[in-house]
Amino acid sequence: EDGQWVLETVYPMRTGNRSWGAVVLAIEADSIRNQVRRNFVLLALFTSAVTSLLLLLLWWLLNRLLGSLKALVTAMDSVDGKTVTVPLLPDRQDEIGILYQHFHHMQERVEQSRRDLVGAQDQVWHAERLAAIGRLASGLAHEINNPINGVRNCIYAIRADLDDHAQIRTYLDMMDEGLSSAAGVIRKLLGFARKQQ
Repeated sequence: EDGQWVLETVYPMRTGNRSWGAVVLAIEADSIRNQVRRNFVLLALFTSAVTSLLLLLLWWLLNRLLGSLKALVTAMDSVDGKTVTVPLLPDRQDEIGILYQHFHHMQERVEQSRRDLVGAQDQVWHAERLAAIGRLASGLAHEINNPINGVRNCIYAIRADLDDHAQIRTYLDMMDEGLSSAAGVIRKLLGFARKQQ
């Protein structure tokens, strides 16, 4: 009635079918209510402080982690087969440090592979040059050997019948044509060599 909180309990008193009345127990609850309210406010403040502290700690850890990851991702993006220097990250024993070490080893392997590839390309180019020279030599031998064999056959035929002057003239013309053909091949080869100096 006076505006304060009261906690009241009513317990009926009976035996069998007979009622003897009721026991009414009342306790002033205002102080308990104020204490609960105070404890709730303190708990809310403590929870807010701990949550804020944890959020700040989480923000700091994430910022540190993401900064290292961003530096590593930037370094990874800059890899294009040429020599790349990775920014030095602090020597750490956490996941980022291990990832950085593995990236650094991968970069060294890529660099070694690039050097091996350049060496292999040089070897292939050298082998192709040798193969081209071999094909050229084979073609030249064929182009020069045919007229030489023709000239030899003509000489053999002339020696077999020295009295047939008409046949000798024909063979001499064929020999001249074969030697001109061989000289033309050598002249073309010399011209090619001068152009490619």
